[in-house]
Amino acid sequence: MGITKMDNASMDYANADDASMDYANTNNVNADYTNTDYASMNPKDNSAISAVILCGGRSSRMGTDKALLTLGGESFLDIQINKLRSLGIEDIMVSGHDYGIRVEGVRRVRDEIADCGPLGGMYSCFKSAAHDYALVTTVDSPLISARTLQTLIDLCDQAGAKKPDADTDADTYADTDAEIDAWVISRNGRPEPLLGIYRCGIHDIILSQIKEGKLAVRRLLDRINCRYPELSGTPEELLNCNTPEDYSKVMRLLSAQT
Repeated sequence: MGITKMDNASMDYANADDASMDYANTNNVNADYTNTDYASMNPKDNSAISAVILCGGRSSRMGTDKALLTLGGESFLDIQINKLRSLGIEDIMVSGHDYGIRVEGVRRVRDEIADCGPLGGMYSCFKSAAHDYALVTTVDSPLISARTLQTLIDLCDQAGAKKPDADTDADTYADTDAEIDAWVISRNGRPEPLLGIYRCGIHDIILSQIKEGKLAVRRLLDRINCRYPELSGTPEELLNCNTPEDYSKVMRLLSAQT
């Protein structure tokens, strides 16, 4: 296939600016980081949206598989799966390693093209998705709240991106925003490309980018029609656990709530 491997394939798993933030002040910590009660209090039909949990990193800086780290007795992977399930998403794909998942509606999707980082995982999952749009998050960002994820889904719904029922007037979905390819969370004007909702049909654009050896997900955003809603929660939600120090910060944040 002529795929060019790049040494920076995993660069999008880590946000250096977030990792170096000062999390010493925990007074404003959002209480629903891993709390799924928000979803049950605000029931919505999200069954027409797929979801992707990116787990393909090598965890070299952490020294152990990040998906199996625990918070409150739950693994990072279980936290993300339960959060998505609580939102009513019925097609959840775990990209990357085989964790022996035996949960209804949750399936592993292997990378069709190896060593392409999160972009490769998105390509394979978008091809395999049961629906036209997929919510994307990572396993190493356990503090992302259900509220933030629902905000992205709501934006997609408002643009008429969900597949209309057979008896729905097509004009209802003729909105110009219906052609939006992605809604990607932004903080202080900086996009977070691994936290967004994407049109799965862009997998052919992703393949073209992979063939060019350009594996940074941020480059994909330049090729598609995106919207960048600003994060409405606290910046701590975006903390990636890439190192033991990051993991300690997350533990301190959660312990400060109790």
